[in-house]
Amino acid sequence: MYQIGHHLHHALDVGCPREGDVQMNDPGNDPGAEYAGKGRVALPVSQYQDVLAALPEGTKLDRIPECEDLPAEVIWQKDHILLRGDISLEDAELKARGAVLAKVDGKVQKVRPGLARLVKINGNAREAVEALSGRFDGGIWLNHLMTICGVNMCPADEPIPVPNNHLPLPRWDKGGEGGKGVFVRVIDTGLAYGWREGHDWVADEIQVTGDELDQGNTYRPAGPTAGDIKLDVGHGAFIAGILRCIAPKVKVHVDNLFKWAGTMFEFQVRDAILAALEATPAPNIISLSAGCTTLTGKPPRAMQEVIDVMKPLAHKPLLVAAAGNDGLGEGDQSLFYPAAFAQDHGDFVVAVGALRQDRKGRACFSNFGDYVSVYDDGERRVNAFPKGWYTYHEPITYNAGSHLAKCYYYQPDPIYLGCTCVTGIDQGIRVQFDGMARWSGTSFSTPIVAAKVAKQMSSTGDPDARHAWETLYSHHQVVVDQAGGYKLKVLP
Repeated sequence: MYQIGHHLHHALDVGCPREGDVQMNDPGNDPGAEYAGKGRVALPVSQYQDVLAALPEGTKLDRIPECEDLPAEVIWQKDHILLRGDISLEDAELKARGAVLAKVDGKVQKVRPGLARLVKINGNAREAVEALSGRFDGGIWLNHLMTICGVNMCPADEPIPVPNNHLPLPRWDKGGEGGKGVFVRVIDTGLAYGWREGHDWVADEIQVTGDELDQGNTYRPAGPTAGDIKLDVGHGAFIAGILRCIAPKVKVHVDNLFKWAGTMFEFQVRDAILAALEATPAPNIISLSAGCTTLTGKPPRAMQEVIDVMKPLAHKPLLVAAAGNDGLGEGDQSLFYPAAFAQDHGDFVVAVGALRQDRKGRACFSNFGDYVSVYDDGERRVNAFPKGWYTYHEPITYNAGSHLAKCYYYQPDPIYLGCTCVTGIDQGIRVQFDGMARWSGTSFSTPIVAAKVAKQMSSTGDPDARHAWETLYSHHQVVVDQAGGYKLKVLP
């Protein structure tokens, strides 16, 4: 089996394709062709261009591989570093690079004692980190770009419209008391304009709150797709809908943090999570359907600091994080953080993978391995979505010599038939949404698990989310994955 996921991290610094190299999105080409023998397959990367277009003016990215015709494996801020709090900006090497305390969102940075600061430099951040790591005893790091769970910086597929009267999946527990007295904070893309309309499970504006987007932030303002729903803008609202279907009394707040086509730097993600934990009321559960891999394979510094701060908190909050949609597993080099912290901090970090629709194994896109705590439904979930037109961004990949769609992650042999890779809608097609969507990804299995923990808490009156998770996990079942025989832990 040719497995794309197991080739992505073997040659990160490859150059651009040379003339005559194979392009994967051409149906007449060989799906197994590799660039220059480096074990790297060419895949479409249109969403990286969407991210570049969404960035604030003056924000610069760096990435590997450098060639923008290939998928971006790791992305970071090009001219900013994270610096340990005790390192002086007056250090000669830092002064030579013009180091100054960076502004965040145009404002003076809030310096948190004992935590890393964001520092702007003249020059290349990767070079500075590599050159100065020894001098500062490892106290200098890249500021990675975190994305809404995916190898393509998106959920596992793009949303597909369903009729407005379609029942949500998971089903709405109408009249249920699940989640009563429990607060879940969703760090995501806010609540899209008009998304509540006609959906009783999210109609309660006291229990379901968040950063409400106006029309200008929900729809594209200009260009050939003016008026279309923006990329990933309905992601946070969709997650809120899932939470309220399973735990209909849970209090939900959705932050609009991942504003740049579903991305944000880890420093800002750290500050958003810490601010949420410091707020009153503080959340019992943080639901995070985003993450990143790193250049070194080590945990991203800002996310490590979230873990360090969160662990001793008296109210014992739980972090439920998506395992990612890269199709990576045993033997792969990169871990998806912060979900991967579950391997060492499983008492308060839950990494959630996705099951395929028939629940007989993992979804093709789901990351898997020992660090994944549990798996839950992640294919073809249905929930609230903004109304309007949407133009598809990602091309469908095809089998050689035909126009039959093929699995993005496992080629030439898919691990099961009918995965979402082959049932999606092709790039450039424009469709209309009427308030409901079908969508897939570990992004959406994550709030299912968060909601089950909330329901467990309310059913017993236990205010300790970590204890509720431990109790729920103690009753997990095992599904033997039909693809590879992996033992997948599944909650009741």
